[in-house]
Amino acid sequence: MKINITMNDELVKRIEAYAEENYTSKSGTISIAVNQYLNAQELGRNIKVMAIAMRKIADEGQLDQETINQLQDFERFVKVLTGTK
Repeated sequence: MKINITMNDELVKRIEAYAEENYTSKSGTISIAVNQYLNAQELGRNIKVMAIAMRKIADEGQLDQETINQLQDFERFVKVLTGTK
């Protein structure tokens, strides 16, 4: 998919330099950067959910269905993020 974006000149220069040094295109560099940023944001949200689930387990000493579902969602996310099955 093709999109148009506006960036400041310094950022574009940095992107161009990185792309050239790493034998990729500006578009490829931007795609990788955005993907990494979004993965980091999602990881942060999932870690928070995991921490809440672990606290609930520690406080209650058992797993309810909601907590089980949260742990399974986190496990699926980690598998996607790491490319494991």
